[in-house]
Amino acid sequence: MPNRLRNPLALQKKLPARLNRKTASTGWRDLWQRFKRSWSWKKVAIGAGIFLVLLLISVSGVFAYYVRDLPNPQAVQEKQLAQSTQILASNGTALYNIHGDENRQLVTGDKISPYVKQAAVSVEDAGFYKNYGFSFKGLARAIIAHIPLVRRILPAGELAGGGSTITQQYIKNAENWNTDSTLSRKLKELILAVEVERKYSKDQILTDYLNIIPYGSSAYGIEAASQTYFGIDASQLTLSQAATLAAIPQQPTTYSPYGNHTDQLFARKNYILSRMVATGYITKAQADAAKDSAPSVALPTFKQQNDLLAPHFVFYVRQQLIDFIGGDPETAEQKLDQAGYKVTTSLDIPTQNMAQQTIDNLAPAALKKYRASNACLTSVDPRSGQVLAMVGSVAYDGPNSGNTNFCTAQLQPGSTFKPFIYATQFSPDHTAAPSSITYDLVTNFSTSSEGYTPTDYNGSCEFCGPVTNRNALDSSLNISAVKNFYLAGVKQSIQTAQKLGISTLTRDPSFYGLSLVLGSGSVQPVEMANAYASFANGGQHYALRPILKIEAGGVVIKDYTKDVPSKVLEPETAYEMNNILSDNGARTKIFGSRSALTLGPDRPVAAKSGTTQNNRDAWTIGYTPSIVTAVWVGNNLPNQTMIAGSDGSFVAAPIWNSFMKQYLTGKPVEQFAVPTTMKTLTVDKISGKLPTAQTPPDALVTDIFAPWQIPTTSDDVHITVNIDSVSGKLATSLTPAANSIPKTFFSVHSEAPTLPNWEGPVQAWAAANGGGILPPTGIDDVHTTANAPTIQITSPGDGATVSGTFSITTNPSGPNPISSVEFFLNGVSIGTASQAPWSITYNANQIGSGPQIIKSVVTNSLGLTASAQVSVSNSGTDTTAPDKISDVSGTAVIGQHTIRVSWTNPSNNDLAKVNVYASTKNEPVNNNSVSAISVSATPNSQGTYSLNTDGNPNSTYYILVRPVDSSGNENKDPTNDISVKALP
Repeated sequence: MPNRLRNPLALQKKLPARLNRKTASTGWRDLWQRFKRSWSWKKVAIGAGIFLVLLLISVSGVFAYYVRDLPNPQAVQEKQLAQSTQILASNGTALYNIHGDENRQLVTGDKISPYVKQAAVSVEDAGFYKNYGFSFKGLARAIIAHIPLVRRILPAGELAGGGSTITQQYIKNAENWNTDSTLSRKLKELILAVEVERKYSKDQILTDYLNIIPYGSSAYGIEAASQTYFGIDASQLTLSQAATLAAIPQQPTTYSPYGNHTDQLFARKNYILSRMVATGYITKAQADAAKDSAPSVALPTFKQQNDLLAPHFVFYVRQQLIDFIGGDPETAEQKLDQAGYKVTTSLDIPTQNMAQQTIDNLAPAALKKYRASNACLTSVDPRSGQVLAMVGSVAYDGPNSGNTNFCTAQLQPGSTFKPFIYATQFSPDHTAAPSSITYDLVTNFSTSSEGYTPTDYNGSCEFCGPVTNRNALDSSLNISAVKNFYLAGVKQSIQTAQKLGISTLTRDPSFYGLSLVLGSGSVQPVEMANAYASFANGGQHYALRPILKIEAGGVVIKDYTKDVPSKVLEPETAYEMNNILSDNGARTKIFGSRSALTLGPDRPVAAKSGTTQNNRDAWTIGYTPSIVTAVWVGNNLPNQTMIAGSDGSFVAAPIWNSFMKQYLTGKPVEQFAVPTTMKTLTVDKISGKLPTAQTPPDALVTDIFAPWQIPTTSDDVHITVNIDSVSGKLATSLTPAANSIPKTFFSVHSEAPTLPNWEGPVQAWAAANGGGILPPTGIDDVHTTANAPTIQITSPGDGATVSGTFSITTNPSGPNPISSVEFFLNGVSIGTASQAPWSITYNANQIGSGPQIIKSVVTNSLGLTASAQVSVSNSGTDTTAPDKISDVSGTAVIGQHTIRVSWTNPSNNDLAKVNVYASTKNEPVNNNSVSAISVSATPNSQGTYSLNTDGNPNSTYYILVRPVDSSGNENKDPTNDISVKALP
């Protein structure tokens, strides 16, 4: 029995070879005969049925075994793939892609060039549109390759790989099965491929496949590959470019366009083009043209990912996106790498290029000249908060922390912080106005032993006295700024800065000292620019808006353009800041009329410079209604500073000025909006109140006022009174006008009168400038009734009738010497007597009809006066001759044949003329013998007449001079006769 059960072939092996062949042949025939005798169709059918059942059970068992661990086909198709986040400029220009290990940007099928789809199908799965997700040939290769005997016989790897359909490759990449080549994985892949084909269209599968496969250089998916290697959208790929990209996935490292095997890349690219001809997608002519174009067209247009535009801005936006995602920063960063956001930013490419060019052209020289290490420039749109430009350092890849974004670094602002303090002071919560004063006097603001005594720009004080807030801010006076900070309140001032967008002052207000107003805190330049934007925008504040919108999968998930501003300042306060910071005249004393802080007379621009006391930071921030630009230049290196005198107006302002002029060229000139509630008033500078008649002209100041700043009371500082020049006391009604001198006093106090350190310097200044004391309280005790004179008119008497020339005689007396007596007719002065007998003469003909008032006023040596008066009437006819003339003399003039006669006229008011009589006869001269020569005359004046002696040389002339009044009365007093001998 045992021998029968042995294998016949085994037995045959033991026979000689010759017999073995015969026996073997006979044995196989016996077996065949026996099979024929036992064969029947029934038995075959039963056997086949049993085999099929067993096969079905086996296949079902295998399927059931593997399908239990398979993912849902729909889950595979809807799998959230890691996508790159695209950062775009406002015009859509790509700035950067944020990604982890996989740089991917999903696109829909209509956004992929048809050439890409055709190339992929031609080289990867020519039967893609006909198969059901798998290939029998590929399946057989996979099964055979896993048979141990085959593996031992065939060369390693000859049957490995290949034969996978596009659907299978899609599943393999989606499930990350690329490193698993086991038979079980192949069976899972096959089963899942069939399920995916059953659920989704070929176009859907092909699009997902092209979105998921790797293209090398961290580019995953056709869109990322197209952008990485050609800098264009996948929809724009040419035939040559599409074939080139289709060549990469087989061996991404070897076929990388950035590698050293581009000859192999283009060889495979040309192979793919030939496959596209074979599959009927393109013609041979198209293929040939595409083959020829590769070296000259495709390679030069490759764009590497390190071509980064506006790097500081890009990574600033990246941080904003991490904050947007929220939660743990590290987790948020990982999510961002795969989020697939499309982020449209506010960056304006022309403005950014202009900013970069300005920094490139001007910053290096400034750094060298002032021993600075770096600089930055950023611009913000006041009407939206959008960041238009950001150059965070001189060179992103340069030395001295070039990759540090100084536009977002925390730096000390110097005097650029001061506007926040003044804006607080100008708010309705306070009473200060642009015209309000502080005393720019050296002041110790601390009671501690070391003290805190700031100085102004020149090391002491600039104006050293009362200075308006307008001049103090424009001239950047430190002492005035510290005083305003104290008065406004540290807490309130910090709150103002925070409302304007400053986020870095997070400590308790008590931590910050008064030096904060001089820039001892830390701020970010981009936030400073945005804070100033609230001034430019009339008190309306937009949060910084570097991002316009965030999209994911074509859906907008955050739209920042719909954000609305918040009111952080009253519009009047904002305008006052704009008006002051654009007042070039107010800062001329310190910065000059043509500093870099102005853009010329035709372009209103507000600007403020700042410098830290340690000379590490120099700033300029300036704006128009449409743009705010902040420039920082400084030395951030350890233990190093810029050179002394590195003021922001010298270091940073030229850079700011150049950029602003370029940006505004061709743009319309804009004025800062003026609220209708603003008023322009003239007030007393010292008191800040409405002027009075006593306010000196040089104490007046004209400025703008918000409604709550308009004064309602009058100047109570300047007081004008009349002071007696003799006693130095208040003048009285008895004080002579000449001795009553008006004098203005002003009594002032410091901004905080209860603080001795403030009040002392102010009172010292006032005393040195004629103020600080009140008017005297005592009255004139010299000019009194007891010291006053008395006077009586002795002639004419009261009620007398006068005619012709009459005398007015008085009798003054008193304890002090008499200086003069003045006479008046009906209030009009008619003469003055300066010595006894204190009288004058007057012609009654000059008195009108009816009673007339004659008054005499006596003045003594003290200037005191007294008066008396009488009433007189004119009798009607004047028969009284005027007084005689005096000082008559005559002189013969040599060589001129003349005699010059001179005299003094009497003081009679009715004097009309003087008659001169002359004769060579030695006899009395009278009107009958000699004709009169009339000479016009005025009272108390000198009279002259020249007598011609041509006809009588060497003769003696007898001359008489007689005054005549207006009534024709002539004084014939003979004592006026003189004689003079004529010369030959």
